[in-house]
Amino acid sequence: MKIQTNCPECHREYSVKPSVLGKKLKCKCGKVFQFQSPSKGDTMEPSQVAPPTGFWDERFEEIADDIPKEQPSVVYATKPTNQGSKFELILPMDPFTGRILYRVVSSVIGLVLIALMYPFRSALTPMLELGLLGVLSIFGLVAVIYRYRAHYVNHVTLSIRDEGISILYHKALPWPCRNRIIPVESIEEIRVETNTVQASWLLPRAEYSHTTYGSNSSYTYVFVYDLKCKLKDNHFETRLLTVESRDLAKTIRMQLKRLITKNPSES
Repeated sequence: MKIQTNCPECHREYSVKPSVLGKKLKCKCGKVFQFQSPSKGDTMEPSQVAPPTGFWDERFEEIADDIPKEQPSVVYATKPTNQGSKFELILPMDPFTGRILYRVVSSVIGLVLIALMYPFRSALTPMLELGLLGVLSIFGLVAVIYRYRAHYVNHVTLSIRDEGISILYHKALPWPCRNRIIPVESIEEIRVETNTVQASWLLPRAEYSHTTYGSNSSYTYVFVYDLKCKLKDNHFETRLLTVESRDLAKTIRMQLKRLITKNPSES
C-alpha cells in the first residue's frame, strides 16, 4: 500500500512506498525534502490542499499558449445572378383553335367526293347511289368524331417568360394549328377577357352562366376566358388561347401583369 505525500514548496502530490520513509525526496520543482510519517496534513484530500498564489494563473497561461490559434475564415458573398422568371402551364387543346379551317377542309373533301360521283349518276343503280350516300354519311360522322378526339388527345403549353410569350401545341393527332412565339417588345396590348359562349362537349370544365329559351330550342351559355393580344405592327387583335377555369385565368392575369410591369419600355 502506497502512502500519499506532498511537496512543502509546490504542494505536488506523490504516491510512494512505505520503504522510503525517512529518506529524502526531490520534487520536480527542485525542492528536496525528507519523507516523514504521514501526518494529518499530509493525508488531506487533494482538493482540500490550497495551491500557492498565482499557481493556476501560470498554468492557464501555459495552456493558452499551447492551444493552436484558429485563423478567421472569411466567406465572400457573391451577388446573386438575375435569373429570368418562367411560368409554364399545360392546358387541354383550345376548343376554338383550327375549328373553322377544319370545317372548311372537311366540307371541301365532301364536295370533291360528290363531284367525282356526279358524272356517273346516270349509270348508278339505286342500290349503288344509296351506298355512296352511306359513304358520305360515314365520312361526315368520322369528321365529327375526329374533331372531338383530336381535341381530347392534343394539348397546349403556355409559357410566359421575360423574353415574351410562347404557345406550343403538342399534337398526338394532326390538327390545323401552329405554334406562336411573341417577343415582349412586339406586344402593344395583352389581356385576359371574360366571355360567354354556347356550351358544348369541347367545354366540359367551363363554368355555368345562363340558359336562353326560345320558341323552338334553348341554348346554354358558359363562361370562358380569352387571352387576346395586339401587336405593334398589326392593327388587328388576335385571340391566342381560351381558358375554361377562372383560377387559371387569374393566374395568367398576374403573370401578364408581372411581365408588362417588368418591361415598361417595351409595352
